[in-house]
Amino acid sequence: KTLTNGQAMMGVLEGKDYAVDYNLSAKASEFELITNREASMVSHTNREASIIIGKDEIYTSTLATKDNALRYVIYTDEDCTNSVTHITAKDVGDGRMYYAKATKGTASVVYKLYVTVGNVNAKAPDTVGAKNIASPYLFYLKTAEMPHGTKFTMTWEGTEYMFTKGVNAFPSVSQITASHEGSTTPNVIMPSGTYTDDIIITKTVNIYGEGATEIKNNFNTTSPVKIACVGDSTTYGSGASDRLTGSWPAHLQSILNDTYGEGMYNVKNCGWGGSTINLISNSEYASDKYTFWTYTLTAQYFQALDMNPDIVMIKLGYNDTALLRYTSPAIYKARYQELIDTFQDLPSHPEVVIVGSIAGTGSKGGIRYDLMTETIIPTQKELAKENGLRYVDTWSAIQHLAGNSTYFKDNIHSTSEGYKLIAQNVADSVADLFTTGRQVTVDSVKVNTLIPSKLDKVKVACIGDSFTYGDKGHGGYPLYLQNFIGDGYEVRSYGEDGATLIDSKDGTLKGSSTTYCYDTTERGKASFEWDPDVVIITLGTNDCGGHMTDYHNLSWTLDSNGNTVTKYAESSTAAQEYLRDYAKLIAQYRSQGATRVIVSTNPRNSALTHLIKKAADDNNCEFMDTYSTSSKWGNEYMNLENLNGTGDGHFNDAGYEKYGKLVAELAFGDFATWYYDNQEEITNNAVIVDQSATAGTGKVT
Repeated sequence: KTLTNGQAMMGVLEGKDYAVDYNLSAKASEFELITNREASMVSHTNREASIIIGKDEIYTSTLATKDNALRYVIYTDEDCTNSVTHITAKDVGDGRMYYAKATKGTASVVYKLYVTVGNVNAKAPDTVGAKNIASPYLFYLKTAEMPHGTKFTMTWEGTEYMFTKGVNAFPSVSQITASHEGSTTPNVIMPSGTYTDDIIITKTVNIYGEGATEIKNNFNTTSPVKIACVGDSTTYGSGASDRLTGSWPAHLQSILNDTYGEGMYNVKNCGWGGSTINLISNSEYASDKYTFWTYTLTAQYFQALDMNPDIVMIKLGYNDTALLRYTSPAIYKARYQELIDTFQDLPSHPEVVIVGSIAGTGSKGGIRYDLMTETIIPTQKELAKENGLRYVDTWSAIQHLAGNSTYFKDNIHSTSEGYKLIAQNVADSVADLFTTGRQVTVDSVKVNTLIPSKLDKVKVACIGDSFTYGDKGHGGYPLYLQNFIGDGYEVRSYGEDGATLIDSKDGTLKGSSTTYCYDTTERGKASFEWDPDVVIITLGTNDCGGHMTDYHNLSWTLDSNGNTVTKYAESSTAAQEYLRDYAKLIAQYRSQGATRVIVSTNPRNSALTHLIKKAADDNNCEFMDTYSTSSKWGNEYMNLENLNGTGDGHFNDAGYEKYGKLVAELAFGDFATWYYDNQEEITNNAVIVDQSATAGTGKVT
């Protein structure tokens, strides 16, 4: 297209050099600015740079191109009319933006120049959580240009400062001014743009906005900093006389309360006994099949995610060495990395801390001392180094006390006194993360409390027993269901091995035991707290046997008058209780916002199908018959490792995958996988919230 002389043009040919002006006086590459300062950062794409000057320095510009062919002059104004010959700390104050301009012929280039005061010899700060980001140290003028999930941590004068902004990050840690000596509060210059998510800060900072900066909600300055402690029985508190007060997370809460005051920090114990990093199958263990859990399949894992924590402390590794659960250092490391990535991808982008393991004094439950020292602990240290994470050396703090009954309950688990030592070691090792709370001052930043709404994923809770959990496999059908129905949904497994639907209420219990009652299990309680939109219930197999009859004064062959009836008849006392408790369970989920409750048959047991169908009809729920299909599947989909090769009625991994696909087809298959949204654009993230309008109309709401 023909252009007139002097006509303004904008645009960059990505990956190519280009002329800066119409007269072709110079190419962009000829203007690439070099700062010659250790901790400086430059973005040639956005024409931005940062430098740090000393507090007593009289800085004269040394900004130039790589070959020194062009020199940059510093100006105080964007029009580059007021030049300066030098800059001092007094000029900069808490942080100031200047403009640097170089000229060649009729071509000129201007960089925004962020100037801060501090240690001119400081090294460039590390970037945490910036995987797959080509240039993590670059500025981003607008928040929309920031790579998703970027998070920065800056070390200054021995203290690390972490900054995240919702799903994005502040554009560069070099925008933190360097006046950090003594108790001086660090400062952050936010670039132009609109910030719509909560800004979470784990150290005290001052925020300064560029002219066009707008924050659309208030800073989170009063709520406690949330800490999730992820781990196994050594985090749960096994060995302490009272785990609620004697676990190391409980002691950490006390330490933080005593140091910073109550209400400043909220420490949550998200540990669960027997947890592993590795995906495990309990098919090899006939005697302890309900003992070992893949951590990412536990209710505590979901609780840690839902907490949206500011800090996550991970202490996992013991159980990965035991018996056949041990795989290899490479697999353990890969799975651990996935766990780190999952937490760092949360909206809060928490600081992740690896709390190292100790090796104990020998074998317990198959845990191997040699693997702890040779692979697990070294791998934990490698992960911390490679991800730029803090590592807490628990070994040095307490390993020398192993065998001392004051501090150790057994070869692995500590007493309350032992856990107290671990907590103090954690608090001391990451003390720089803690302050007296979130404190933020705002200068020249426009605050608007209007927060735009957004569409969240539809939450699907899969409620059930070992078939839902994935007994004898490496995960139940919910893991595969997620893949089949897409990213518009978040599917969670709340299956509990051995669970019964008949609950702990109504006086049917023999004694005070609530063993196997779903409503009392950790996963059951967690499923209620999640407030799911869609609920799929598959409970009943264990109600047919000893998991129910051994603990309840109920019978499948007697009615309320003591008369003998056909086994599993609707008039039996067990059937009547089963229907009552099913109705209560459905009502519980509906009261917490569930818009669809799907009542499913058991995949390999038809004994209670007639009652399950009645529960669906009586409570106006969707009835899903999986048994008619899944009961016909051959041995290639069944676990055949136990019981002399005859199997125990559970699926293998292929069976759980096939069952997940079946559930996807029956519960979600009536819906298109995409639709045109209100911008008439195709999206793969469409979800169906209500199917009620389908019947008789051929339409779906």
